[in-house]
Amino acid sequence: MRKAYKKNYNPLDMPSITTRAQNEALDAWARGDNVVVVAVPGAGKSWFLLQACLRQRDGDAVILVYNNELEAEVSALIDKNGLSGRVRCFTFHGLFSQCVSLAPDDCTLEHSIVEVRRGKLPSTA
Repeated sequence: MRKAYKKNYNPLDMPSITTRAQNEALDAWARGDNVVVVAVPGAGKSWFLLQACLRQRDGDAVILVYNNELEAEVSALIDKNGLSGRVRCFTFHGLFSQCVSLAPDDCTLEHSIVEVRRGKLPSTA
């Protein structure tokens, strides 16, 4: 009998059940190989990244996500799983803002990238 989940369950809260392909990818990543995961929204890419971070106990990691909502969800799961000391989650704009210059929107981001390419490093946020 299948277990019934709440309507708005979070798949990252589910037990760590992996397919053979996921295990092979996680093992490759643990060896230091580059791993590319391409999938539709909701397929488990963020879950995969958190599993990889949980399995590797040393080193820091950055998880880059598409939007602010997913960034908040993944950041909460990072905290919940005790990874906040070594794993951070950002949107692309957030990471750029943290490392280079405040980029709250695409226009500001594009302008900052052009300036960086010209050798003019904007002031950091």
